[in-house]
Amino acid sequence: ASSAAATASYHRLHHHRVVVARAEKGGEAGGPDDGADDAASAESEAIKRFREQLIKSSEDGGEIKMSSTSAFATAAVEDEFWAKPMAAKDGVTVGMTLLGNPQVFGSKGAESAILNKVGLKMPIPGSRELDADSRANLMPVIIVTSGSESEGYMGLMLNRRTGYLMGDLEQDVSGFMIQPLNFGGTQPPADLSFLHPYPEIGGSTQIGEDGLYYSGNFKDAQMLVEKGTCSQFKFRFFIQCVQWEKGELEKQMAKNTWCPAQVSKDVILKIREREGSRRPKPLWTDVMDLAGGNYGELSEDFYA
Repeated sequence: ASSAAATASYHRLHHHRVVVARAEKGGEAGGPDDGADDAASAESEAIKRFREQLIKSSEDGGEIKMSSTSAFATAAVEDEFWAKPMAAKDGVTVGMTLLGNPQVFGSKGAESAILNKVGLKMPIPGSRELDADSRANLMPVIIVTSGSESEGYMGLMLNRRTGYLMGDLEQDVSGFMIQPLNFGGTQPPADLSFLHPYPEIGGSTQIGEDGLYYSGNFKDAQMLVEKGTCSQFKFRFFIQCVQWEKGELEKQMAKNTWCPAQVSKDVILKIREREGSRRPKPLWTDVMDLAGGNYGELSEDFYA
């Protein structure tokens, strides 16, 4: 998909600052205001309506169609859900997942530069102001997708929704019409990027030891989904990113801003949707609990 086309059509949906505000307020399923739940509910309704449209259009012989095999194509192996803590002193590696330290992002003395980088205008509210799940949804979770010690790093926020679907973009996204469009960060480039488990997609880069891949040729992905070789539900799409200049992320790591972890691709790619009124478990909480040890204790304290 053309980066310029993706960016232009994305911004035409609504003013960009509205999307940024929603990301600041909400995360995947909650935020510091009462409108966050309404936004998540509206998104679920939008997906439901979009699915109904797809089914009806297919029955009527319209142009919007889904392959009977591609929608439910699954891997031959069972999903594996795990996470392992990493030592901050060992440095930054591409593919590592960074989980916000609640002692930093929830502190009244949190640096504005760090908060702004992940789309927050203020520290995450305390337990008296917001329930634990909503606070956990605001806690940033970022996967490092590229970079080096000499050049700096780039990553994608994994737990921010824009409120839009891929099908809202004014370009050919066949095969992925009902997939959510995620907010990868506050900084350019505003390219359309994606995570997936398929090495056969040309131009993709492996960033996870267990087979997580970053971006690649979008038309290859569409073709493989149409053939039923790949499942559209194993892709996560993002607009924009998080960037760190040379030495910036290392300094943050030294200050314990982040809890670094190695996380399985199945945890990262897991679909987290509401089931009726029941919220999905926040990604931050899921990873911290799976990692256990000191991370598990931090999560327990956070929910206490």
